[in-house]
Amino acid sequence: MAEQEVELRRVRDFGENLSDTFAFLRQHANTLLRPFLAISAVFMAVLGIFSSVYESHAGRILKNIFMGRSQNIDRLMSVFDINYFMVIIMTMATIASMQVIIAVYMKYYTETHTKPGIQEVWTLFKRYFLRVCLFEFLAYFTIVLGCVFCLFPGIYLGVVLAPLSLVIVVEDKGLVESYQRCLELIKDQFWPSFGLYIVAYLFYAFGAGVIGGGFTIIGWLAGYLTTSDLGLYVLAISAFLKSFSLFFYIIYFVCVSLNYFSLVERREGTGIMGRINNLGNYGSSSSSEEQF
Repeated sequence: MAEQEVELRRVRDFGENLSDTFAFLRQHANTLLRPFLAISAVFMAVLGIFSSVYESHAGRILKNIFMGRSQNIDRLMSVFDINYFMVIIMTMATIASMQVIIAVYMKYYTETHTKPGIQEVWTLFKRYFLRVCLFEFLAYFTIVLGCVFCLFPGIYLGVVLAPLSLVIVVEDKGLVESYQRCLELIKDQFWPSFGLYIVAYLFYAFGAGVIGGGFTIIGWLAGYLTTSDLGLYVLAISAFLKSFSLFFYIIYFVCVSLNYFSLVERREGTGIMGRINNLGNYGSSSSSEEQF
């Protein structure tokens, strides 16, 4: 018996959201991974290049300090160079690209009831990517600001704004409307969403940590234990490969996406109304066939 397709627009509890996350990934693995490999992998490769250059540069500086060749504090601060900030920017852009791909995939799927191909995803991706990048950057800044002044406001905003890119793409809203919509959806559902996001993030962190952490340990050990530039080359390669551990972010954001649809359905009931209308249409068509 074939597994029933995961319905996006329905109310879910904590356990259903997690189980539907992995069910959705199983059912859409082929069609969802293709745009990831075609689009997000490019961002990851660019991120990997900047990461490898930065890790090699920072590793050389830290190795000299560790071996007593340099104790200059200015030299240590040079690890925060342009590559350091490019790594941060490309990490944000890579995550934004993954969010947009999942959001446009689900938007297309809910509107057409068919799985989109790479071309369909790319067409919608071009429309929303820059907007999501800008809005997400402002959201990150707001969350960090909230954490700096008082930790809880930052955590609260992190939970509230988690589905921001979905609101932007699925509902095609602007900045202020998107913020207001996120606040509206999370009302009375903050703690269930907070717990769900923590568990989903742990799945992502475990997968990414095993892969990325392994490459990091290998690279830094090679950088410290070798006396030639070989260790720095290994460090650079490991930094490049570590960038692809971001693929595990799919787990987290699919979970956030399903919770978004659950919050919308809980508040507006659009999914159940659609099913009722379809039943009515089906009944009408059946009656017409019988009369004919």
